[in-house]
Formats: sequence, structure tokens, C-alpha cells
Amino acid sequence: MTLVGDEQMSVIEDILIDYMRKMAQEGPIADNVFNASEAGFCPLRIYYTRRAKDVPEPEEFLYLKMRGTLMHLGVLYIVKQENPLAETEVPFEREIEGITIKGRVDVLVNHTVEELKTVSKIPPKPYEEHIAQVQIYMWLTGCHDANIVYYDVNTGKMKSYHIEKDDLMINDIINKFLYVYECLMKDLEPSYKVSSFCSLCKYKPFCPAFKNTKLFFKGQSITEIPY
Repeated sequence: MTLVGDEQMSVIEDILIDYMRKMAQEGPIADNVFNASEAGFCPLRIYYTRRAKDVPEPEEFLYLKMRGTLMHLGVLYIVKQENPLAETEVPFEREIEGITIKGRVDVLVNHTVEELKTVSKIPPKPYEEHIAQVQIYMWLTGCHDANIVYYDVNTGKMKSYHIEKDDLMINDIINKFLYVYECLMKDLEPSYKVSSFCSLCKYKPFCPAFKNTKLFFKGQSITEIPY
């Protein structure tokens, strides 16, 4: 009989932890390929993803990502079962000025992009990083509307924010990707942009934003540094 609190790891724990570790081990990304999920990242983080090698994912972040991944898998399964017209995990890619931009849309239905985000607290307005991501999804799919759906893992509440296509914002994101690509070709580190998402970045131990300004914080909003 296995007692409560026994140190032996269960099959479920073993599989889930191994699965998340594999997910955290990002494969090599070509210098000219950019993902929609990077649309809201600062240029330096995008650069480090391709140049900084063997940077482990902090274990506490791994468990947070596990929670979000499990929620995603469950929600997308239900959506597909209940609405046969809804496409889930739909891949898209486009080329522009020598780079390729790719994305995998959570849900595509009724000419609308829908993106699910799991959070500890529903924000009063959508995060800029998430808006940037769905803007690229709209550019990739040709859609003009998107919904960002926040799911509060603590309360079970949900809230959706409608986002309309913004060509100026899309152009800025594409120019950021082109700027990072130019920096990669020249082996020059790009500038950085500080946000509340910096606390979740695995590259912060050697990021100049932390070295120069000692921005060690716990998720609160920080004044942005223009790039």
C-alpha cells in the first residue's frame, strides 16, 4: 500500500514532468524564422532565444507552464468536440522581406481568431504582449477580429476581450522581427524593452536590463524602455 506523502513518484507525475521538460527544451530556431508567440517579446529576448545556449527553464516556471498546458489541452478538446466548425491548433506561416513568421492559432471559427490564456488573476485589460500575438495571428490568417480569453485558474472565472486588427501595430511587430534578424546577421545584441513579463524570462540572469537597473521585481508593471 502506498501511503500519502510517499516519495515515490506516480506514473502521472512522471509523465507530466517529463512532458513539460521536453516542451521546455526548445529546438534550434533559424535566424530568419519568428513565431507569433514572440510578437510581444523584447528584441533582446528574441535574440537570446537563438543565441543563448543551454539556459535551463526555472523549475517553478515549468510547473506554471504545466498548469497552462493542461488547461489548453482540455479546453481545445472540448471546443473541438462541441463545435465541429471550430479549427484548433491551426498552423500558419508567411514570408516577408526574407524572414518567415509562423503561428499556431488556438481556435479559428467564424473568421475570428480566439486565443486562450491561463492566468492567476484576470487583468482589467488584455496584456500588450497578448494583443501583439493575436495581431500577428490576424495578419497570418487574414482575419480582422480576435478574442483573447482569460481563464482564472484560482477562481475558474473567464473573461474575453475583443481585439480588432491594427495594421500599424502589425507593421511595428514585423519591423521588430526584421531588426532582430539584422542584429543576428551582424552578431550584435539588440536593445531591450522592460515589461511585467520580464519576471518570467529565463534569460534575466544575464540581461542588461537587470544588470544595469537592478530590476528584480515580482511581476509588477515596470515603465517601458523604448526600443
